[in-house]
Amino acid sequence: MARHVATGCALLLLSLFVLAAEATSVRSYPLPGHGILELKVPSSWKESVSGPPAGLPPTIEFSPESGNGFDVQITPLWSPTGDPDLNRPEVIRSLVEKMGRKHLDQAVETEVRLKEIKGPRAKGYVFTITDRAPAEGEWTYLTAGAAGVGELLLSFTILTNSLDSGELDRALRMIEESRWSASPSSEPGALIRP
Repeated sequence: MARHVATGCALLLLSLFVLAAEATSVRSYPLPGHGILELKVPSSWKESVSGPPAGLPPTIEFSPESGNGFDVQITPLWSPTGDPDLNRPEVIRSLVEKMGRKHLDQAVETEVRLKEIKGPRAKGYVFTITDRAPAEGEWTYLTAGAAGVGELLLSFTILTNSLDSGELDRALRMIEESRWSASPSSEPGALIRP
């Protein structure tokens, strides 16, 4: 019995290591007049970038190569008036808390529990709520938040049917490791997106 438990634990740790070690690539998203957003994206993820009218922020969407196991949407926002308070932690916290409260009427949870996001350059807040009665084809879990990165505020939504699949962790790590620069990355292999 102990041998089976030890083997099971070893396999679980190995699978977690493999998930954590999935290859990523740096993808760059030019934001005309607002620099470049760089994301370390798992190589197996598909992407699409919306084409909004000129001057409006795009939405970058990620999904699995096949199926609909998750959906990640990131919209880089900037202040049209150059407001320096856009990325202040207390402003981000208040914004994310309001976003969460708007979803509580359809959630299992009765309050919004914020978690802090802390990356090398990204700081913000995130919450996760469970849909009380998801319709067929809808996701069970909504994770959403915002993080300040350089001159940008990244607003993001992560939709999943499992909190243990690893995709949620990879998406949050991508947000934490996001970068903003005034010019393209010099990192080898960086992909520039239109």
